Amino acid sequence: MQSNIKRLTNAMVFGVVVILTACYSDDSLNVPTNNPDINLETDLDIYIEEKFTIEYGMAIRYRFIDRFVQPFQRVAPPALEAVRPMLDFIENFWIDPYLAVENGEEFFRTHVPAEIVFLGGLIFNDDGTVTLGTADAGAQITFTNVNAVDPSDDDWVALQLQTVYHEFAHTVHQRYKLPQAFETISRIYQSGLLVQPE
Repeated sequence: MQSNIKRLTNAMVFGVVVILTACYSDDSLNVPTNNPDINLETDLDIYIEEKFTIEYGMAIRYRFIDRFVQPFQRVAPPALEAVRPMLDFIENFWIDPYLAVENGEEFFRTHVPAEIVFLGGLIFNDDGTVTLGTADAGAQITFTNVNAVDPSDDDWVALQLQTVYHEFAHTVHQRYKLPQAFETISRIYQSGLLVQPE
C-alpha cells in the first residue's frame, strides 16, 4: 500500500515537473511593447494630455481599469459627460488655489501625484462601508462619485474638497514622515478612522 502511494506521489511530482518545464517550439513572446507614439483618441484625451499630463506630469485615468480598485470593492466607471466638469472642478478648487499663493505652485508641482483616477460612483466594500477616495503610495489619488459632479451642490463640493485635500495630505505625509509625537495630538483619529472621544 505504501509502495503504491509512493509511486503515485512520484508520478504526480514528475507530471507537474514535466508540465512546468515543457517547451514550445517557439519560445518568443509576441507581446507588443510600449509604443512611444501615444495615440490620443478624443478631444478629451488631447485636453487631458495638454492641461494635466504635460503641464503637471499628472495622468488622468477616467477609463475604468480594474487595477484601480481592490477585487472585493464594487465600483462604477465615470460617465464620459462627467469627466470634463470634474476636470474643471479639480482645476478650479484644487490646483488653482495652490497656484494663487506664494510658493504654492512650487509646492503643488513638487507634490502632485502622478496619477488621478476617476470612478463614477462610490466604492462599496464587502463589509458594507463606503470608501470616498484613496491615496496610494503618494502617487495616486482616486476621486469617487464623479457621476454626481455638480459644483452648485454644496454637499457634493464639500465632500469632494474634503476628499481631495485629505488624500493630497496623505501623499505629502508619505513623502515626509510625521514625528511619532504627532499621533498624540489628537486621540480621536486612529488608524485612518474618526472615533468618538471617551
